Parts: sequence; structure tokens; C-alpha cells
Amino acid sequence: FEGVNLCEQLELISRQDGENLKPYLRRIHLVVTAIREFLQALETYKRSSHLSTEDKEHIQALQMQISCTEDLRHLFVLLLRCYNPKLQSRQYLQDVIVTNHILLLLLDNVSKQKEMNFNMLEYISQFATVEIMDQYGILLENFKENGEFVNDCCFTMMHHVSGELGQVEILFQPNILKTF
Repeated sequence: FEGVNLCEQLELISRQDGENLKPYLRRIHLVVTAIREFLQALETYKRSSHLSTEDKEHIQALQMQISCTEDLRHLFVLLLRCYNPKLQSRQYLQDVIVTNHILLLLLDNVSKQKEMNFNMLEYISQFATVEIMDQYGILLENFKENGEFVNDCCFTMMHHVSGELGQVEILFQPNILKTF
């Protein structure tokens, strides 16, 4: 909720001349960072060997509940669609893409473990737009400075879009082609 609310506030404030956008940009970036850290903490605890069976079951239940939270999945589609390189930093874009990738990994793991009413290809298809792939291309423009994991996040999504969805034409954009 907070992410969507801040995204809407940022959109409204950015249309007004002379408004200070820094507090809004900072808050929305903090929401993305908090989500990423939460997802990473869950994965770290899941791998921990000193947890009891009951604790592991609680973590699995929490991961299942996160996977069923459609609004969380839709938040990243919204944030990528609303990304404005003139206002927002590449670090923010990187954090959105990396956090979405971590969420995708969680969704994939949970869907393999339990019967879940979730279609991964349907979710990924929301990213198969020229606008969103343009954002991935912006991040890839600095692929030499990006870390290996960041580039892997971009290439994985592009692989899903071109390979699994068969929409390779969406990747035919100047900033993506120039990088390759």
C-alpha cells in the first residue's frame, strides 16, 4: 500500500512547479529497499540450519502468504512503468529490478514446493512491454559497472520475455541493442 501511495504522491507532486521531490523520492526508494531486505532475510533464515521444524514451517507459510499477495507483485510493475530517469536515480532503478528478481525467485521456489494458483508466465508477461524493457535497457547501459547479480537480473527477465514468452521484438530497442 505504501509503495502505491508514494508512487501516486510522487506523480502528483512532480507535476507541480517548484515542489521539492527529494522526500518523496527517498521514501519510495526506502519502501523498495525494505521489501528487498525483508525478502532476503526470509531466504537467509530459510537456509539456516539451527531452526526448528516449526520455525521452518512458519517461514514457508510466510513465503506462501507473500507469494499470494498480488498487490506486492503488481507494485513492481507499477514502479517500473512510473520510473522517470529525469527524476529518479539509476540506483533506485537497480533496486527495483533486483528486488523484483528476488521476488521472482521466491515465487518460483514456492510454486515448486506447494500447489499454488499462480501463473509465472502471466506475471512475467506484464513486464513484456516496450516501456518496461526500456527501463531494463537503461540499467544495462552501465553493464560494465553493474555487479554480476544486477546484470543477471536484467538478462533473466529479458530471457523470460524473449524465450518463454516468444516476444523477442520487444527487446529491439536502441538502448538494449547498443549495449549488446
